[in-house]
Amino acid sequence: MTGPTPPLTEWLTADEATAYLRFPSRDALYQAVHRGQIPVRRIGRRLRFRRSELDAHLKAA
Repeated sequence: MTGPTPPLTEWLTADEATAYLRFPSRDALYQAVHRGQIPVRRIGRRLRFRRSELDAHLKAA
């Protein structure tokens, strides 16, 4: 038997979002952000991606 699955974090880093969206590279993610295709938030100096917004984006695509 396996234990309980760990809770998913709501906010993803660029590397996590790249893997989550199955982009080939972080540069590809940044290009999609620049074109306005991927929702992103700036928290301090860092870019963060909200999992629920990425899910909505994937469903709309």
